[in-house]
Amino acid sequence: MYSSQSLTSFTKCQAHISFLYAITGCDTTSAFFRRGKTKAFKLFEKRHDLIDCAEVFTNIGSSPDIILINGTRFLLAMYGAPNKIASIDKYRYLSFVKNTSNNKLVQFSCLPPTYAAAYQHLCRVYCQVQVCLGNELDLENWGWALKDNSLEPIQTLLPPVPEKLLNTIFCNCKKGCNYKCGCKKSDCFVHKFVVIAKASLTLMLNQVQ
Repeated sequence: MYSSQSLTSFTKCQAHISFLYAITGCDTTSAFFRRGKTKAFKLFEKRHDLIDCAEVFTNIGSSPDIILINGTRFLLAMYGAPNKIASIDKYRYLSFVKNTSNNKLVQFSCLPPTYAAAYQHLCRVYCQVQVCLGNELDLENWGWALKDNSLEPIQTLLPPVPEKLLNTIFCNCKKGCNYKCGCKKSDCFVHKFVVIAKASLTLMLNQVQ
């Protein structure tokens, strides 16, 4: 989707082009790994219910709760979630379980975003759509933070991994694993699991946005 000519076959998308471009990634919003614009546009043409989601983002009076509900519906549709699932955290978990049950290497970047990360993304999407419509919003109320006189996107307000979860992953090393530890010398599976799991969990949220 690189020009207006690309939209000739997407008649429903034409009226909501600013929303579709913003939610799938543009200069001010993040893109989702392996969820390109063409797939999203084709989905929008097929799913009439998604038009209601898009219209929420063009309404200057939409509340954050309404934006989150409708934006989440669109994101779930992008990731192929069944209509009965309304929680993006739940579908993220189900997607993770499905991949692990098939003995596949889980790419966290391919999973849906968390609720907290999706909320910040959708706030920026709404803000971008409103800017396209000529409306001015306080950016710091819509997914942006001012740091050192520069605006930065807020990825999430939650820690990358709950501390309680990290504390359940351990081996017998009391001061942290290093090259002198027995588990390291013996190439212990637990040591590998600790290192990989902690690193993966820490990156899980950061890879989405």
